[in-house]
Amino acid sequence: LEDGSVAYPTVTGDEAGGDLLVNSRREFFQELDEVQGLLTSVVDPSLETKQCREACGRVGAIFTQYQEQPGLLDPHLEDLVTPLIEAIRQAVHNSPRAASTPLPNLHILSSLLYILTTVRGYKTVSRFFPHEAADLEPCLEAAEEEAKLVATRPDTWSTLYCLTLWLGMVLLTPFDLTSIDSGSEKGLSLRILELGV
Repeated sequence: LEDGSVAYPTVTGDEAGGDLLVNSRREFFQELDEVQGLLTSVVDPSLETKQCREACGRVGAIFTQYQEQPGLLDPHLEDLVTPLIEAIRQAVHNSPRAASTPLPNLHILSSLLYILTTVRGYKTVSRFFPHEAADLEPCLEAAEEEAKLVATRPDTWSTLYCLTLWLGMVLLTPFDLTSIDSGSEKGLSLRILELGV
């Protein structure tokens, strides 16, 4: 077929007069080079919002085409997730209370990461999230700020989703919370609990 997919004919009904159905299936992740090029450009903090939105829209449309065969993304999943989550991670570490300051397109990138989790599944995608103990406090602080922002700007919910998913991955790492608590008024455990409810 023109789009590179392969047509597999299947016969239904009785053998003599059955209808011929054509099923379109892909054999590999065809748009890999295009997607990698676009991901390289969208994580650039100096990229204009309009250009970032258009590029992420294209990548999101490509990801959505693999909804029925998400396993085709698996060999490249780390290369797809890493640029997005690393851009978010750098922004969160630079400015946890205002992560969109160092990364103006934070919400657009988070929306794209969310689309990838809907296509491939959050458990599969989140395996490639950073999960060091040093990420806990900045991620938690950024998630707390996003939770406040979602109340006034509901269109930013995907950023809170990604931060919460990342926080969940960090919490799966075995370490003592008291050993990394910087001594805020509330302890880390209480802050995490309040974010979750």
